[in-house]
Parts: sequence; structure tokens; C-alpha cells
Amino acid sequence: MRKLLSSILFATFAFLTLSAEECGTIHYIDDSGFDLWCDEELCSWDVEMGEVARAPSWHKADYSVEFVGKEVVISQLSTRAATTCLRFEVLADIDENARVFLEMDFFDDGVVDYERELGHVRWERLVHLVATPATWDSVRFTLRKDGAGRARLAQIEATADSDCADDPLEIENHN
Repeated sequence: MRKLLSSILFATFAFLTLSAEECGTIHYIDDSGFDLWCDEELCSWDVEMGEVARAPSWHKADYSVEFVGKEVVISQLSTRAATTCLRFEVLADIDENARVFLEMDFFDDGVVDYERELGHVRWERLVHLVATPATWDSVRFTLRKDGAGRARLAQIEATADSDCADDPLEIENHN
């Protein structure tokens, strides 16, 4: 029964993901399941510091990326069409001895314009809505881990949304 339920949930998630793409949803992150590996490295993410490894996740048919060591930084640049609101979702397992931060650098100019700690969770889906700058042409998503504890991420998405209530991010030197 458990296997059947897991299969149904996986099929439903896959169908909804494909349906959303067909309806014109813009996906800002490539390899949303951390499934693409080139030897021992993530294919779609830049490992800027530390080490990552493919690891088990909440489900035996779904793998995650584990941040190995005390300091790990991975990033990915997106140049897809701008939106006024980004919905960032991640399925995470982060213990209390690790801190993982989501950072966004609009215009990829080396300045972090948005930063939030993801929190300590055990395979929970975390959602952040980000009111983006009024205009932008690219964004670098960075995930940064500090601390010796366990940090694993299994699914990650950034999509256009319309539910942001905050004012747009103010970014210096870009109008």
C-alpha cells in the first residue's frame, strides 16, 4: 500500500509539473530535482566552494544533493524573462548544526540583493515569495551552507508568481 501511495504521489507531481510548463509557467532554475550529475559534480550548478554529493532523500526513488563539510556554496545563473514576483520552493533536510541560506543576486553583479535562511527542517517544503526589482535581466541563485551539520536539498524551483505583497526590491545602481 505504501509503495502504491508513493507511486501515485510521484505520478501526480510529475503530471502537475508537466502541466504547469505547458501552461506557460516560467521556470528559473534548471535541474529542479538535482538529478543531473556529470561524474561526481552537479551538471547545472556551479560548486563555488566546498563539496557536494548525491545522497538519499525522503523517498528511495528521489535523490538529493548533500552539502559536504562546513562551508559549501553552489549557484546557478538564470537569464529567463523577468517577473515581478518569484516563488522559490525547496524540499530540504537541514539539521540544527547547519545553516543554509538562499541568496539572489539580480544582474549577477556580485552583490547579494536578497538573503534568507532556510531554517531547520526534516524533509519539509519551504516557500519564499520574493518581490523582484522593477526591472532585471538575470538573477544568480546561490545556496550557501555554514556549519558542520547535515544539509540536503531534494527539489528546488523558482517560478513566476503573482502573490507578492511586498514592495519591489530596491537595488542600488540599477534603475
